Amino acid sequence: MKVTIKDVAQKAGVSIATVSRVFNGYDDIGLATKNKVIEIAKELGYVPNAAARALSSKQYKKIAMVINDLKVSRTNTIPLEILTGVYEMADMHDVDYVLLLTNNRDQEKKSLAQYCLENNISGLVLHGFSTADPYLLELAKLKIPNLLIDIHPEAADSYGIAVNNEIAAYQATEFLIRRGHRAIAMISGKSWAQVSKDRESGYQQCMADHQLPTFIYEGLFSEEYSEELVKDILSDHPEITALFCASDLMAIGAMKGIQAMNLNVPQDISVIGFDDIAIAKYVTPSLTTIKQDMHEIGRRSCEILLEILDKGQIDQKQFYVNHSLVERESVSSR
Repeated sequence: MKVTIKDVAQKAGVSIATVSRVFNGYDDIGLATKNKVIEIAKELGYVPNAAARALSSKQYKKIAMVINDLKVSRTNTIPLEILTGVYEMADMHDVDYVLLLTNNRDQEKKSLAQYCLENNISGLVLHGFSTADPYLLELAKLKIPNLLIDIHPEAADSYGIAVNNEIAAYQATEFLIRRGHRAIAMISGKSWAQVSKDRESGYQQCMADHQLPTFIYEGLFSEEYSEELVKDILSDHPEITALFCASDLMAIGAMKGIQAMNLNVPQDISVIGFDDIAIAKYVTPSLTTIKQDMHEIGRRSCEILLEILDKGQIDQKQFYVNHSLVERESVSSR
């Protein structure tokens, strides 16, 4: 049987109104009472419906940006770009904003429901997750509106945002074909990642449409791994003249590996990436790539989430941000 706010109030020995005020973030409730209500709610497994709270109390909005397995370096600024976009939009609308960094180990220790309960979270933006991660598996029962970056939404309160990865990958592959390449390999990301599946699908469809063979390898979204992987690819298939890499990091690693084999980019092997990270224009040769605006994805994520909190729900489940092909020096014609 579903636990209700009335159950929490009865066990805590307080009124329903008091429980409601605790979860709506009012500061006129004593600390002891607040802690007691939260502990009993956790004990009973009660999770307040943030969408309903937002409808009944328009002024209450608190968004959490949840990032899994954060890795930021001089070559990977994507998480920071998303964070900046979310923060700017939240600040513009005077909405409280918190950041939660997690990993699979931490997710086993503390549930997302518990975090949202303790911090009065009304909406979530999630990045860096797979559909098998504990926090993602919680979303169906959480009943808190959430925006998933690069994951297709399945839970009732989940919405998705990304570039159209399948179309973008198709365009990248077709760009190589138009330049005369016929033996084109793809270095994909981690096999479980939705973006890997979508970009593989776009590559495969384009190659099929042109009646060309496919060569797909898993590069783990790793610069170092791709640097070694490309040596095996080109040794096994010397007919390959071009690579489509599912991220710029893998493309940069692949170019290093190609150069280590005393081959030249793009004269011997052309390379196209995906993301347009900051360093893409500075590597030698500069990287031709698919640009996705992660700052805009962050802004739109927050904007859409605020709309959902205002309306309770919206009909559209999947949102797309525009992408573009940036032509630089790493692709040549055959």
